[in-house]
Amino acid sequence: MSTHGRQSNCYTSSSDADFADRYDASTHYEAVRAGGIGVEGGWRVYSSGAGIAVRLVRERLLGLRLRRSSIGVDPVMSRALDGLRARVDIGGRSVEVRYRVGPRGNGPQSLACNGTPLPFTRESNPHREGGAVVAMEPFRKTLRDDGNELVIELP
Repeated sequence: MSTHGRQSNCYTSSSDADFADRYDASTHYEAVRAGGIGVEGGWRVYSSGAGIAVRLVRERLLGLRLRRSSIGVDPVMSRALDGLRARVDIGGRSVEVRYRVGPRGNGPQSLACNGTPLPFTRESNPHREGGAVVAMEPFRKTLRDDGNELVIELP
C-alpha cells in the first residue's frame, strides 16, 4: 500500500474482450482471436481486491450472475432484506434491482423488468429450489434509456 491509502496493484486497460469473467474468457478466447467477440472500449482502473469484493456482492448477496447470453438470478435472502434495492449495470444499462422477499427467501417466483414479466428457466439445485436463468436478448428488449427497474420476487 502507498502512503496515501491507495492500492499499488492497480492497472488499466484500453480494451477488454466482452466476457463475464476470466473463466468465460479462457473458454472462448479463440473467438477473440478470430474477431467473433467484441470489446468493451475505454480506460478503466482495475484493482483485484475491489473487483473481487464487487463481484462477491453482486453474485453472492444480490444473486446476479451476468453472462454474455444470460443472467442467472439466484439470491438467498433473509426476509429482513425485503425491499432491498441495488443499482447494477446489466446489458449496458443502469438497472435498479428491487427484492421482494418472502419467508423462504430463495427460488425466484417471478421476475419483471420495467413492468414486463421475464420468462426464465429454472436451474437445478439438489438442496432447494434453483435459481432463474433469463436469456439476455429478451431482457435487453425491456430496457429503456431513462431508468430501469428489475423486480425479483422470492417466495
